[in-house]
Amino acid sequence: MSDWRDMFHDYPKGAAMNESDYLQHIGEQDKLELRRCPFCGKEPTHKNVGWGCEGHTLFGNPCEWNSRPLEDELNARIKEQDEQIVVFIKTTDELVARIKELEEQHKILVDFIKRMEKEDEE
Repeated sequence: MSDWRDMFHDYPKGAAMNESDYLQHIGEQDKLELRRCPFCGKEPTHKNVGWGCEGHTLFGNPCEWNSRPLEDELNARIKEQDEQIVVFIKTTDELVARIKELEEQHKILVDFIKRMEKEDEE
């Protein structure tokens, strides 16, 4: 027969849990901010049998409800790519500014060469 501690998968393995630990653990779970439902996006609530939204229920503890390794990995990749885009945009802006600067210098040199050629003709 399984022990009541088996319901708390996030509790350290092999750790002794007495009644006060259990109550503290339950209190911590009640304070835990739950992520929205991965299926419908609605706010989750505690149900008699587990955690979930109106249409979806997870039996167990809220840490299991919040555990979404694939979603977390994708969000991390999105964040990394967003940061790379910011660097790319900054680099592009710097290159555009440098191109404008070089175009201005080029125009000055072309004007100078034209004046020199004109002076040589006179």
